[in-house]
Amino acid sequence: MMRPFLPVWASLLMLLVLPVAADPMQSAMQNYQQGKFQLAREQFAKLIKNNSQAQYLLAQMFRLGQGGEADIEQAFNLYQQAADNGHIHAQRNIATIHYYGKLNDKPDYDRALQWFNKAAENNDAWSQWYLAIMYQNGEGVDKDLLKAYQWASIAARNGHREALAMQSIVKQQMNLQQLHQAKLFLIMLDRAATTNPVDEVEKPKTDKVYTAQVAVFRSSENAQRYSETVRQKLNALVDAQMVSVRHSITENSKTSLYQVLVKRFDKISDAVQLCRQIRKQGLDCFATKL
Repeated sequence: MMRPFLPVWASLLMLLVLPVAADPMQSAMQNYQQGKFQLAREQFAKLIKNNSQAQYLLAQMFRLGQGGEADIEQAFNLYQQAADNGHIHAQRNIATIHYYGKLNDKPDYDRALQWFNKAAENNDAWSQWYLAIMYQNGEGVDKDLLKAYQWASIAARNGHREALAMQSIVKQQMNLQQLHQAKLFLIMLDRAATTNPVDEVEKPKTDKVYTAQVAVFRSSENAQRYSETVRQKLNALVDAQMVSVRHSITENSKTSLYQVLVKRFDKISDAVQLCRQIRKQGLDCFATKL
């Protein structure tokens, strides 16, 4: 005897009452937010393969001792995995661990600088603020008040309140030449404020052109002179004709500016990568849109 088919409405009703399997990551996040740390810790541990958010949150739990004993070394290893997978907060936390010497009871400013730079390039305001501190104090780098002011300015523009106060403090310590360069830098920031490079890293558009800017001047002669210095320093990195001077006029103050630029790209990520290489040669560099 053949088994009769269920009516369509009955089949649909059965589908409605069947339990739906929860997304493992969503379930772990929910338990974490509800303070069920031991369960969340077990869940995140099963999800860390190729999952930077799970790696980061599990690292947080090991660092803070949530759901089990605290373990800074295990937290560091997980932060490292997440940071290598591009997790910005993990990059910052790796940097702060090195900065405060949490692993070996001794600060490692070189590695802190490396990871703060990576997170700062991804527009992390806290990392930008830490870079300002390091340049102000000469930690892992030569003391440079202008660079401290520049990073504090960027962090302040990204909403970091303490960086705003730091701008004022550093400014009082600067000489007239540094103050002049700082003013030009703020003009450059205002000019670049119309675009958000972070949102466009993976969305190249043919109508947008990006470049690596190494300096900005009010004098054409100074810009041309400096461009020759840049060509000499970067001769092993780029062809001489890739370095150029571009004249522009700011909309608000109608000020003439002469930017020293290196190469042009369709993607901001390529300009960011070049800036990393340029900084290794001892030059300032900021990726920007033309």
